[in-house]
Amino acid sequence: MITVGLDLGQSIGFFKGGAVGPCTHGTFRMKQTTDLGLWLRGSDEFFREVLVGVDAIAIEQPFMSRDYYAVRKLLALVGYANMWASTMGVPAARIIEVPVATAKLTLAGSGKAEKWQMMAAAAERGYPDLDEHSADAFGVWTVSVFGKRDPIAKRRTTNSKARSVAP
Repeated sequence: MITVGLDLGQSIGFFKGGAVGPCTHGTFRMKQTTDLGLWLRGSDEFFREVLVGVDAIAIEQPFMSRDYYAVRKLLALVGYANMWASTMGVPAARIIEVPVATAKLTLAGSGKAEKWQMMAAAAERGYPDLDEHSADAFGVWTVSVFGKRDPIAKRRTTNSKARSVAP
């Protein structure tokens, strides 16, 4: 199954591939404009190219800042990515949103990982050439393809005073 992970924003990072085999990645820079419709349409060619042959899409949930206009743009872009995924034949059940902290925790070990930590974690996994956007997309992709890291389960296995629960 080919999955694409997306980090949406003024620059769209992507990471595309299956659990095994070659992967592609990169960053698409959105046009600078205050016209929301024109801004969204500027990504049409990107989505047409990246979503070819994709079975699933994982989108990083936008961070809700206090800047209304930034939130408006990001939520519109999430909707636009969903529209393109549907247009390219990706079933709705295979379009998921991944919380930012989950992607960071899964890839870098901390839900508050900085951009450089995400890039370093991607490099440790064999992708030293990812920029900050495609590294975030790699984290989203990793959650979608391999599942999220469960910090509570890790604590349970390392806790020497773990108690058993009778059935």
